[in-house]
This record gives sequence, structure tokens and C-alpha cells, in this order.
Amino acid sequence: KFFGDAEIERAKKMKDPAPFIASRFAAKEAFSKALGTGFTDFGLKDIVVLRDEGQPPRFSFSEKFKQLFPEARQEDFSLSISHEKKHAVASALWLNR
Repeated sequence: KFFGDAEIERAKKMKDPAPFIASRFAAKEAFSKALGTGFTDFGLKDIVVLRDEGQPPRFSFSEKFKQLFPEARQEDFSLSISHEKKHAVASALWLNR
């Protein structure tokens, strides 16, 4: 309901997926704040948080989101995620806006 296929598959491989899930939810919430709209006309699954080994986390957008917000390019967002035990935090910035 809240996560894309890539996020779900990665969580399934973890011994304890709770911190991962919490941090991804926090990232999506931070993204909606950076966008300035909240989750208006799109949902949590329209934004996927990806992270390749040795690379910073990044957002991926659904086709629906791209059509709603053509000015929001994936490469224009910076994302930082952290989690520790029972806490997860994320910040997202829309660069060059």
C-alpha cells in the first residue's frame, strides 16, 4: 500500500526490516514537504526510495507523478536518511527550485 516493488523486495531480504521501512516512510514524508504539496493527487507508492551500493539514496517517480509534476526532476532532489534503533529521520531538499 505504501511501498514500491523495489522497496518491498529489499525489505524482505532483511533480518529486521522495521528500521528500513520506517526510514523509507520518513523519506517519502520529507519529499512531500520539499515538494510543498503534501500527498496531493499522488500517493506514497508514486515515490520510491532507491539506494545502490556505495551511492546516496535517491527518489524514483511513477509515471503518474511525472505527469502531475513535470517540473520535479529526480536529479533535482537531495535525500538524507538515518535510522537508529526505534528512530528514523529523513530530509529532502528540492535543489535548483
